[in-house]
Parts: sequence; structure tokens; C-alpha cells
Amino acid sequence: MKIKYGSISFFYFEPLWHRNAYSGKNSSPPLLLANRYRDLFVSIDKRRTEIVEAAIDEIIENGKAEFKPGDVADLLRDKNDPISVWQLRAEFSSLEESGVIDFDSETALWKRKGSSSIKSAL
Repeated sequence: MKIKYGSISFFYFEPLWHRNAYSGKNSSPPLLLANRYRDLFVSIDKRRTEIVEAAIDEIIENGKAEFKPGDVADLLRDKNDPISVWQLRAEFSSLEESGVIDFDSETALWKRKGSSSIKSAL
């Protein structure tokens, strides 16, 4: 930007990192790029849910209609992609809330109900 003060003119360069898509100030170019491409990034939780659901699909393809969380944990451990017991339990709860799996209280086993929106979007 060229600024003129009386007979003297000089250039003023505003740093790029002060421009922001929201306010015009106080942001950096990497943040702006991340904001522009935010739909391409997958959160850790969504990725973990996808991994657990893929493991459940593989268990069902191997002939088990009903499964336990331990079956999923064993399969993921064999694939060298272990998930802690508490995270696995949380994933089962989120998959149950989204209608992907169902818990049978009489047999204490889980059953697959349908496909999730996460997997169908991919």
C-alpha cells in the first residue's frame, strides 16, 4: 500500500498473517488454509469409529452374527491397531446411539443392525 504524506510517499506493507477470513486481523495463512480445506480433514473420533465399524464388519464376514467387545479388541490387536477398552466401549455406545449395533441383554452380545452414516459417506 502506497501512503503519501505531503510530498513524501512511502510504501507500507501490512503483514499477511494479520488478515483473516472473519475479521481481517489476527490470523495466519496456515489457519486460513486449514479453514478453507476443513472438510478434507477427519477427526480422530470419526476415524476411530470407522476403524471399529470396519472391525465389526470383518467379524461378521468371518461368520459371527453376534460379537463381544473383546472380539473387536482381539481383531484390532492382531492387526497391530489396538484401542483401549474404555475407548472401545465409548465407540460401541456411539455406534449404538447411531443405530449401527444393538445390545442383546439376554445373551450379553452385540448385533449389527445397519450401516452408519460415517461409512456410507466414505
